[in-house]
Amino acid sequence: MPTTAKGTAYTEFTATPPGGELTLWAIPDTLIGTPGIPIVLYTHGASGGYNQFATSSAWTGLREWLIDNGIAWVEGVGGGPQAWGNLAQRNSYPISLLYVMGIIGGSSPIIILGRSMGGLVAYWLATQSSFASQVVGLVLSSAVTNLEEWILPPPIGYEFRVAYGLAQDGLNYEEKTAGFHPLEFDPALFAGKNILSLVGDADTTVPPTTNTYPMREHWAGQPAIDRLEVRAGGDHSQGNGTYTMVAPMAAFISDVLGLTPPPKPILLRVLEEYIILGGKAHVTTPLVTP
Repeated sequence: MPTTAKGTAYTEFTATPPGGELTLWAIPDTLIGTPGIPIVLYTHGASGGYNQFATSSAWTGLREWLIDNGIAWVEGVGGGPQAWGNLAQRNSYPISLLYVMGIIGGSSPIIILGRSMGGLVAYWLATQSSFASQVVGLVLSSAVTNLEEWILPPPIGYEFRVAYGLAQDGLNYEEKTAGFHPLEFDPALFAGKNILSLVGDADTTVPPTTNTYPMREHWAGQPAIDRLEVRAGGDHSQGNGTYTMVAPMAAFISDVLGLTPPPKPILLRVLEEYIILGGKAHVTTPLVTP
């Protein structure tokens, strides 16, 4: 039975839902059988497996924070290790999530966590999936946004060509990728959404200048919460990337779920009472015994 560093016990489950792919989810032991608990759906990066979130040491900090705060997580094959936001991914993640939600029961608030390549499908899940209305937060960790940057210009990479069924010469690019570009989504789809974008300003793998920044300009004024956190000198690696930005992720999730405790009240204590006689203050019976 795994436990967090704080001693919170939790259990990981795996199953293959009907019509879906291998799925993993984790729940704090004290909340097993409790309907409606919050769920984070993790969409993995390129070459990631069904258990990337559960096994990557880079995610330990956030993973344990979720469990310590009574939040379950779900992840899965998600259409394959190199799906790049394609239709297979759009089909796989909802099947995994809805299967787990059926086991948990109730109506869970959902937070989408899209990592790198997983950002492509995360944008769609948060705005156009069957459960988009239940998504209370979208966390984008060095998210791929500009699909064209990754597939064009020729020669087109093998993974991208396979993911979208592109011809070797790429002439069917527009046809095959129509509707899959986040930067072409209607900005109104993000109206009222709560979004946290995490980037490293030294990330040359998924440069924020061609991915996150233009996307934030695209939806400007639409989200209810639109936060940007920049890791100075951060790149795309596990040791120096946005995985490590646990504090802003925890703060954002706390805010959208209402977990942030209210400010401590100012308590006033009466130490003594006085009466004024003849212009002089006289102490009455002390209220606090020395």
